[in-house]
Amino acid sequence: MLALAVPSLLIVQGERMLRYGEPMLLPLDVSGDKMIIQGRYVRLSYPLLTGFAAGEPAPPRSGLLAVKLDSNRVGTEVRYFGEGDELSPQERILRYRTCVDHLCVGAEAFFIEQDQADYYRQARYAELRVGSRGQVLLAGVRDSARNPLPGPP
Repeated sequence: MLALAVPSLLIVQGERMLRYGEPMLLPLDVSGDKMIIQGRYVRLSYPLLTGFAAGEPAPPRSGLLAVKLDSNRVGTEVRYFGEGDELSPQERILRYRTCVDHLCVGAEAFFIEQDQADYYRQARYAELRVGSRGQVLLAGVRDSARNPLPGPP
């Protein structure tokens, strides 16, 4: 029974996040697709987070980031957010954890069918849904004009 309850709960939480999470776009670099059985695993890299982490002292293993959004809801600046810090009206919280060489926010890769890698290389923005406590769900990818990429051919 528990084996069915846990996945069901995760699905419900994900659906709730898609419906009620706050939209945010992060500039994106789609790279490093690897062949896995009958498909490809595509790695998403966020230059805003990679460049930010490179110029800062070693961060805690996990924590919160404050991401400043422009009028199009695109993340433009990022800073560590600590206890006692305040958010500006344009900032939103993202949870992070440190990965091998970058900060991870929970939406770093996804699985595609084997023949769709070229299609997803058009992506320039990750469309995220962000919860009130900084949890993140990848909702889609967008092109350079911030339009949603339609489903692959």
